[in-house]
Amino acid sequence: MKAVWTVGGILGDKVASVDFVADLGFDTIVMGNASPEMRAVAQKRSVQIVTTIFPFADDGFKRNYSHALQKVRDYEYQIGGILAEQPWEQLTAGSYQWHPVSLTRSGMCFGHEETKVAIRARIDKALSWADGIALDGFGFMNYYACFCDRCEGIRAEMKTAEPDKPDLDILIAPIGGGGLMSGTAIAAKGIKKNIEVIGTEPKMADDAFKSFKSGILVPSVNPQTIADGLLTSQSELTFSIIKKNVDDIVTVDEKSIVEAMRLVWERMKIIIEPSSAVPLAALLEKKIQVKNKKVGIIISGGNVDLSRNYF
Repeated sequence: MKAVWTVGGILGDKVASVDFVADLGFDTIVMGNASPEMRAVAQKRSVQIVTTIFPFADDGFKRNYSHALQKVRDYEYQIGGILAEQPWEQLTAGSYQWHPVSLTRSGMCFGHEETKVAIRARIDKALSWADGIALDGFGFMNYYACFCDRCEGIRAEMKTAEPDKPDLDILIAPIGGGGLMSGTAIAAKGIKKNIEVIGTEPKMADDAFKSFKSGILVPSVNPQTIADGLLTSQSELTFSIIKKNVDDIVTVDEKSIVEAMRLVWERMKIIIEPSSAVPLAALLEKKIQVKNKKVGIIISGGNVDLSRNYF
């Protein structure tokens, strides 16, 4: 299949556009709707028509199943008001980056049976004349993103429920460029303010350690470590977050990294990469005081070359 998607719709002579697509060597055109004349030309030119299906509610659905609608936020209404002042043709043809939700059209939540029935009906109707369908705008399919009453209720229950999680005193993660470390620190401190968050780094690539201790961002220069996932320097953004939310950074030897990696492979039967072994290496070297404390370790990845002799 060689397909053309008509982003923003077809302006001008829609029938001629089918000939244009065929002349370009395409055998499929994806579009919102097609007139009988367009379908006739498409059949003559052996071009298949695929129509788009959107998850937006029509007036009947809004009247009968308002509980199954995603809510539109105030700022979305404000954006929609600005866009509504522009001619529709100019809006769709002038920019492909507009987002349907900013036009204050009500999306249907997929957690409701009424939505599934309505979408199924649209698909059946479309396939009565089109050769296929394309789904557009179907990203909000879970309660994290949807704002209908049902999904709002689920989130409220999740917030009040007591989660089944360990009450950690210390959380340890590897640090290289600082993305994982800064995200870990923000999340951990957000859940428990007094948790101790510690970064771990190879001695042979200790730019994050030097930066943290000096308070000045130090770039990584010629790092030589088996933990190749921790070779990059921090950015100004990650460093600023780490300074604010991380309690300490410690460094470990290469030998300890290999020992920690082997321990996890043999005892836990988990393939981890050298960078992922750095936090455990810090514990093996007793760089962190953990007696009588609950400790969590971030196991960050398993990117290893199995043809390499790590041990």
